[in-house]
Amino acid sequence: MSVAASRPLCAGTSLDGEVQALQFLRFAAALMVVVYHAGIAARAQGFLGPEHDAWLDLSVIGASGVHIFFVISGFIMVHATRHSSRDAAAAGRFLYRRFARIFPVYWLYCGLYVAFHAAFLKPHALPPWEALGALLLWPGSSALIIGPGWTLSYELLFYLCFGACLPLGRRLSLKVLTGLLLAAVVAGCLLESRGAALQVITSTLLLEFVAGMWIAVLVTRAATLPRLLAPAAIAAALVGFLASAVLGFPAIPTVLLWGVPSALLVLGMTLQERQGRTPRAVLRLSPLGNGSYSLYLLHNLLLDIVFLALAAVGAGSGYGGLWTALAVLASCLVAEYAYRFVEAPLLAGLTALRRRPAGATG
Repeated sequence: MSVAASRPLCAGTSLDGEVQALQFLRFAAALMVVVYHAGIAARAQGFLGPEHDAWLDLSVIGASGVHIFFVISGFIMVHATRHSSRDAAAAGRFLYRRFARIFPVYWLYCGLYVAFHAAFLKPHALPPWEALGALLLWPGSSALIIGPGWTLSYELLFYLCFGACLPLGRRLSLKVLTGLLLAAVVAGCLLESRGAALQVITSTLLLEFVAGMWIAVLVTRAATLPRLLAPAAIAAALVGFLASAVLGFPAIPTVLLWGVPSALLVLGMTLQERQGRTPRAVLRLSPLGNGSYSLYLLHNLLLDIVFLALAAVGAGSGYGGLWTALAVLASCLVAEYAYRFVEAPLLAGLTALRRRPAGATG
């Protein structure tokens, strides 16, 4: 797709259709997480030694990709429902789309993890209730099959709350939802002990979804905003991410350490797109955001496959940096094909099923 064909989405003073800056950020956030886990996996397999410690320390910034995802989710939910009706039927459609987007491909990839571990690694010997909890993304169990699945517990909570508030109307729904999430966070700060479910329900990470929602309101509805706000927010975000590494990742809440820079980055890049100043590189790379969910779910499995294959052929640790980069690249390529030939057709089929008239056959 040419840059010229993409420009109308960025031109003017409003954001309509797919926000390409967010598509780019989805891919960038997933890639950051992959790089972070690739460093851990390469160290565990003996491909990265002490001489790579400086690189591994810097790669920890990749964990912040999760926080970027949360802010993006808040933004996208507001943006995607800006023209939808506000009633119980709309809430049902919203929740069905979220279910179709999250669960079927997640269950399919869980099957791949279980099969691969049974054949080549330590099998997942989970009691039935823990396996069910993992499949339902229940807090405390959501990481038992696919490690990064723990974040989906937060996503699902946000989607459920967002859908429940939709019938309240365009203006009131966001205010009520914001109040509920803020009250939950405050309650969490007051509670001395919390189970896994309560830890999710009262986590400060919920503030990142709230930030994304109100960034969407600001960027899409404000009549005028300072032109320098976009570059200033992006610069502040980059400084914030780098400062965390320079300071040695201080023991402060990640909602401050990485949540604030993530919110600033989403604000800056979406505002930049509204102003029609999205860089060409972002426009060209934005389609990769479509496969970010497959990349996020599959990358640990793919990294294991690559490193096990390298070990089997006797690849030496002398080229550990190269092997790690190769594992990251292979993960991105395979995940892109998984999106095109597995995730996208599955989602299209479920969407068509939802639209199919009752009683239709054939």
